Amino acid sequence: MKACKQCGSQLFGNVHFCPNCGTAVEEEPKDKSGNSFSDTVEKLCNTPDTTAQFSQEDISENRGICFFAYLSILVLIPLFANPKSKYARFHSNQGLILFLCSAVLSLAQAVVSVLSKLAFSLFGIFGAVITILQLCLTALAIIGLVNVYRNRAKELPLIGSIRLLK
Repeated sequence: MKACKQCGSQLFGNVHFCPNCGTAVEEEPKDKSGNSFSDTVEKLCNTPDTTAQFSQEDISENRGICFFAYLSILVLIPLFANPKSKYARFHSNQGLILFLCSAVLSLAQAVVSVLSKLAFSLFGIFGAVITILQLCLTALAIIGLVNVYRNRAKELPLIGSIRLLK
């Protein structure tokens, strides 16, 4: 739902002018497929929610340790604390994928760092891209932490469908 930039009124539907103050409503830019940025983000974040597959008892007993799954190498804590918990294993899988992606990016950053001393201009761009990807992984970790906080077993965008732990 959008709000008027002038008066803050809620705008319903596809209006071109605010019904309260008459200010023209700007349309969001569309990409080549005709989707706005918010549509694209919504589709990206619309991942499967498998919370119903886990018992409420499993979720409540393991919620605390599942927070560790999204904190780098601490992903091992939920696995060792309660290896039979399906809920802890779900979040450990998500966290393990994040950890492995982060490790690969760190290795790539080290290689780019060494190579940038030889030819700065080309490898400096790669360093910037790696930094942006690391920020994206941090955002995914935050999404995972929010899912644990909300007692949900919802896959992370982009990488959540990968299963390393059964």
